[in-house]
Amino acid sequence: EPIGIVPLGYHYKPPTDGTSAETIAQQARFIILTKNDEDFRDQLRRHGYKGPILQYIRGSEAEGPPTQPNTPTCHSNVRPLANQVADQRDDFCTLLHPHEDWFLHNGQGERLYQGERRFYHMNPASEGWRAFVLERLKLRMFGDEETPPLGYDGIFFDNVELNLNKARFLLTNSDGTVQEFQSDQDFREAWRGWLEYMRQGLGPGIPIWANLIGSRYLPDEWNLYLPYLDGVMNEAFATGYRRALSPQAYRHELEQAEYALAHGKGVYAVSQGSQNDTARQTFALASFLLIAQPYAPNYFRYSSAQEGYLSWWDYPNQHLQIGVPLGARYATKHGW
Repeated sequence: EPIGIVPLGYHYKPPTDGTSAETIAQQARFIILTKNDEDFRDQLRRHGYKGPILQYIRGSEAEGPPTQPNTPTCHSNVRPLANQVADQRDDFCTLLHPHEDWFLHNGQGERLYQGERRFYHMNPASEGWRAFVLERLKLRMFGDEETPPLGYDGIFFDNVELNLNKARFLLTNSDGTVQEFQSDQDFREAWRGWLEYMRQGLGPGIPIWANLIGSRYLPDEWNLYLPYLDGVMNEAFATGYRRALSPQAYRHELEQAEYALAHGKGVYAVSQGSQNDTARQTFALASFLLIAQPYAPNYFRYSSAQEGYLSWWDYPNQHLQIGVPLGARYATKHGW
């Protein structure tokens, strides 16, 4: 059915602000949850939710203990988080640690990682790493003789990178160099191949969405990855992530979303803000309505990554019976 009200999305964990599963089920049309959230997922469905529920997975990262190349021992007593494919206690030390080519390395040859829990950044070009990821994805989606499928409708990959910026400069031990890749173009091609491998391995019937990060606000930077995806999350739509967008960046963001929708792909527009900043929320929503298509899988959420998306912010303008657009967006003297 075409949109008559704003199609809202929800992610990544059950809310902690007291919002009920019934409320989310009634108001959201697109949901992303994480392994071990199956009870909440089933509550949503019992309350009448009919839309897709995708399973959140970190795209090419793996949690492990402090290790570096040629470290003879690897012991971990910490159970990894369930938001990754290597989520069993012995996975890292037994299955990942012996394969140095599965990891990305800085200029000193250290395994690149982020945070105290050490999420290592894996090499999307590594054939061994790709095969391991796909094997675990198939187990979660289809099960085997010993393990039933988890029961999600598809896969959502977080942190699929558009360039080397994060690996070069933003990780705990970044030093400006990633040994495995000399250019953004090479890195993007590795990610393209990674996504193609997952798409071919899972088959066309499994929806695959991704949060594409590291945007430089170009009107075509998603296009290389789009053939292998059913939809894209923009986690800084209209309002920016840490800083406001320039008018040019804002325009290019709208153009990229429109291109994806025109080619049959979904768009999940997540705008960053604070709960009481209703002017910012109104601007974000109006921006979404500029690109929203009545029959397309496009969804909107105004929330905050800083608070972990754990609250459901509700606003009257998200429930207006707005009907469907009468035409494409067009410029006016002071905007659109």
